[in-house]
Amino acid sequence: MKDLNRISGDVLDAAVRIHKEFGPGMMESVYEKILAIELANRGHQVECQKPLALTYGGHTFPDAFRVDLLVDGCVIVELKSTTLMAPVYFKQLRTYLVLSRLQVGLLVNFGMNTLKEGFKRIVNNYGAETRAEGAERHVEEMRHAESAESAEGKGGGGRADDTIQSFLSTQPLRSLRSLREEKTHAAGLTGGMPHAENAEGAEGRGVLGMRAVEVGRLNHLSQPLREAKRRREKGNQDE
Repeated sequence: MKDLNRISGDVLDAAVRIHKEFGPGMMESVYEKILAIELANRGHQVECQKPLALTYGGHTFPDAFRVDLLVDGCVIVELKSTTLMAPVYFKQLRTYLVLSRLQVGLLVNFGMNTLKEGFKRIVNNYGAETRAEGAERHVEEMRHAESAESAEGKGGGGRADDTIQSFLSTQPLRSLRSLREEKTHAAGLTGGMPHAENAEGAEGRGVLGMRAVEVGRLNHLSQPLREAKRRREKGNQDE
């Protein structure tokens, strides 16, 4: 019996190397040819665009589907080059496994920022592997992908950028813009007085920044009243 885990590991390792070399952005067909060459160099038998038949109502459709890569006759590799992992990709691969009666399929999406995000192994009735063993193996594969990308100087930065972009996409950008406008408006009213500088320094502290702006505005508006009061008091003293 062929070692499905070893084959899966070779596919993952080869995919990580290719992604590191070329990154995302190429056509799926190009990744397919390069990955086939890489796996063949490692001693695997690779069939590209392998026809997959479908039988229905006594009729057989020999070319109903085409498998991107069939490795050693037992592992299906479905390739993508998109910026997301759509649920339909997993359904497509499961269909291939059911029709071919094979046990292991690999989804490799070269369009993702890292292969950790773009690699998924799907098992069809793999009786020799319990659910716990499958979960443990999948975690190990992800660690392998992460360590490979980190060692090549690509993985860490990509994941950090993803985290930052995800965080920024959830922030109240309109509120921050309004805060800047409030600060600019207050600075114009005060003519560059010290409290405006305090408001500018406090901008990044949310509510405190808003309060500093409002305090500056109130101080500016009340200044004529204070001057009128001082003039009245001075007039009373002169009398």
